[in-house]
Amino acid sequence: EELNRTITSLAILDIRASQESSAMDSFYTTLLVIALILLGIFALTRDMTFLSRRLLKPLRRLADDMRDIVKFNVAALQDEEEEEEQALEHIAEIDRLREKFKSMKKAIRSWAKYVPMPVVELLLQVGETGVREADVTIFFSDIASFTSIVEKLDPEQSLWLLSRYFQDMSKVIDDHK
Repeated sequence: EELNRTITSLAILDIRASQESSAMDSFYTTLLVIALILLGIFALTRDMTFLSRRLLKPLRRLADDMRDIVKFNVAALQDEEEEEEQALEHIAEIDRLREKFKSMKKAIRSWAKYVPMPVVELLLQVGETGVREADVTIFFSDIASFTSIVEKLDPEQSLWLLSRYFQDMSKVIDDHK
């Protein structure tokens, strides 16, 4: 009896459909956010791959070449056929840097044909390649039958022979400083 007195009205609401619709909206929104995040990760990964392939790989190869030059690795001075990039786009600054570096390698290679490599190394280490007045000792030598030997050789072989001779003579001089 007391229960009947306290309750004066009773309302039954049917909001299940509304709650299900709200839950489905929330679920689809969550799926959309996850898809956008995955798409962003994919795009970022693709950009990083692009950077790695187009920017970092050529810079790493250039840095390796520079390290070889600093260590006077003579093999690094050889005129190698550069592998062509398969990329459609090139980064102009890296291309220019690589071209300048190839020119420097070519200049050092040319210089080393006429100047013994230890002298080239010494000049590059000291950093003084300019002209200055100095007291020097000059060594004159003669190679017996040089003309008849050189006449039988190709120019490259003659150059190699002279370069080897100067290198050996320079070593003798350096050993007696």
